[in-house]
Amino acid sequence: MSDGGDADGARPPVGVSPRRWELVWRHRPELVRIAARRVGNIHDAEDVVSEALVRAARFANLEDGRVGAWLTAVTVRLCVDLHRARAVELRWTSRAAAVTAAPVDPSADEQVCDRAHAAWAVRALASCRRDRPMPCGCGLRGCRCRRLRPAWR
Repeated sequence: MSDGGDADGARPPVGVSPRRWELVWRHRPELVRIAARRVGNIHDAEDVVSEALVRAARFANLEDGRVGAWLTAVTVRLCVDLHRARAVELRWTSRAAAVTAAPVDPSADEQVCDRAHAAWAVRALASCRRDRPMPCGCGLRGCRCRRLRPAWR
């Protein structure tokens, strides 16, 4: 490994050759800069870059000449994944906060709606003609005045 890798204490992951790890590790400073600009803080950037480095080191079919471009693309995609995960978490926490912030008594809402519907039904039934067996127009599931007549006499 290079002296810079040893000074940072970077050791290859299990199953990765030191030569391969050195090839991947030398791209780390640039990748951290790219990730830090995208995720907003150095700690998350280092996590993203570490994941990208391990993926590159373990990807056997990656040509040595393509490592830099591949690492850059994977790092950017991991940053996007991190943003998506944060957005999902934010949506879930905001929904949970909205549900627990102000509990609403559903029975109060139902009572208001029931009272309003009852007042409307009384007005609609009052407008029905008692002498005709036609729909009363009150919207009570197509009931005919003849069926309603015994109930409101």
